Amino acid sequence: MSQNFIVMKPFAHQIDCFCPDSIHAELLTINKQDIIKMTNECKFVDNNGWYSLIIINDESSFYIANEDLDMYVKQEKIISVLDIELKINYLKFSINQSLDKHDKVSFLKFTKELNDLRVFNTILNTM
Repeated sequence: MSQNFIVMKPFAHQIDCFCPDSIHAELLTINKQDIIKMTNECKFVDNNGWYSLIIINDESSFYIANEDLDMYVKQEKIISVLDIELKINYLKFSINQSLDKHDKVSFLKFTKELNDLRVFNTILNTM
């Protein structure tokens, strides 16, 4: 089963090259709102670990180390569909709490975050 992610913050990723001279190593810029599809295709590289094939915006594909993907998720550079849904539910709850407490600052903050996440969610749902 493949999994989709959306880029929350732009970043550069060093594509690993396993040639002896590493002449194919390339730095790829991944932009905000790019869609990353993680496929089921994986391979194990001795001394480097597991790699998964990903496709960016249905245009380019390459293998990425699974630990790099985990790092990007932890750094909140990319987010999965499920994580977006969970954050949306939490933000709705937080908005209701701020309304109950008459806390305008929190209300405005959570509303902005919710609106931003809904944009990402809309983009992911159209893929």
